[in-house]
Amino acid sequence: MLPTIPIVLHTLFYVLSLAVSLVILKSLVSHCPCAKKGKSSSESGATAKVLTKIEDEELAAQAEIVREMIRHEDDLLNHRFTWLAVIQTFLFAASTEVLGKNCSFIPLILCCVGVVTAFSTWTVMESANRAIVRTLAKWKEIKPKGWNKTHIDVIGLRANHSSMHFSPWGFLPLMFIVAWMALYGINIANGPSEKPAGCPCVSAAASK
Repeated sequence: MLPTIPIVLHTLFYVLSLAVSLVILKSLVSHCPCAKKGKSSSESGATAKVLTKIEDEELAAQAEIVREMIRHEDDLLNHRFTWLAVIQTFLFAASTEVLGKNCSFIPLILCCVGVVTAFSTWTVMESANRAIVRTLAKWKEIKPKGWNKTHIDVIGLRANHSSMHFSPWGFLPLMFIVAWMALYGINIANGPSEKPAGCPCVSAAASK
């Protein structure tokens, strides 16, 4: 055990970790296809009609705008996922030098930062993901039926909700949070293997 850290801080860490994990799980479940009803065909859109040349050009211009919006959100998604990977890699590398070797608050701080950054990055990635889904849904409403037969669609592959939210940017943050919870639990169970000079544990033992 780690006598220098009150048990309430251990409890708060796991309560925080479980809370953010449940938020992510709730989002994943809410976007599961079995939780949604309605048309799923990518061809269901506005009523089929013959477009004039001007209407076709206007719709093609709107399709290009939608395509650029999706590309912008996809770029944001990739950048944010890169941030997540870099930050978590740095924190895991730091944890190898601290966990099990230090009886101070450093292991708790590292694990808390790992959980908070994973959840924070997930929220902004989820925002970009929802923006893409909402943009595609709006395009689906205005797109005439049969448009894909004569034009290139705004996106190459329309992923369903489950595949989008179980993709790396939807599922990995949850895995990182679980990993930090497990690492901190192992750290508590094993205790510090060494107590550096100045550690409160050493001071308390010396005073006795």
